[in-house]
Amino acid sequence: MSIYFSMKKTLLNCLYAALILTSCTKMPGHYTGIVAKTTTTSSGTTGSTGSTGSSSSDGVGPVAIGATNTVIFKIGNDAEKALSSPSYVFAINSLALSSGSGYSTSVSSFDMLFTTYFSIDYTGTSAGTYKVRFFHLTMTGVDLQQTGATSTFKTKVISESIAVSNTQSNEARGTVKGTFDGYVTDTKSAKSDSVRVSGSFNISN
Repeated sequence: MSIYFSMKKTLLNCLYAALILTSCTKMPGHYTGIVAKTTTTSSGTTGSTGSTGSSSSDGVGPVAIGATNTVIFKIGNDAEKALSSPSYVFAINSLALSSGSGYSTSVSSFDMLFTTYFSIDYTGTSAGTYKVRFFHLTMTGVDLQQTGATSTFKTKVISESIAVSNTQSNEARGTVKGTFDGYVTDTKSAKSDSVRVSGSFNISN
């Protein structure tokens, strides 16, 4: 079982590196710094799995931070769902930005059969409020992704202390804890930024 998880985690790290390197060169206008906390809100529209309403502008939504090695998320008005160890594998990655202005952090989780996959990426390696660079949540009947048009999706990192342990796969070791909130795209409906997703992550490896 542990060997299987290790192989899966290695595969995930390789996929992460390929995705980030490709996206950074093809998608202009990526955010490269901390977003200051504000008190305004931004409105969203109704999507196939979302709901009308407003998201916070500081990455803090209605979902509390869970236990260590747990990701919790809430899609629209649906009930919260938790991904937790040992049923799910967790990984932290950190990659030097092509702009040379720092490093990104990526938190991801998946199950043994890869039927559920979660990943969130932001530019930074310390506590702060950031615009989300990449986001992907896939499970039965759901495929939510960050799009280039998204402007409301942010994460508030409460604490982070990581160090890269494998420079080839960009795998990092340490702890990271935070929340996220905003609108993403439901690829099944092709409505950009139509679904509100809120959640939290608390990872330690």
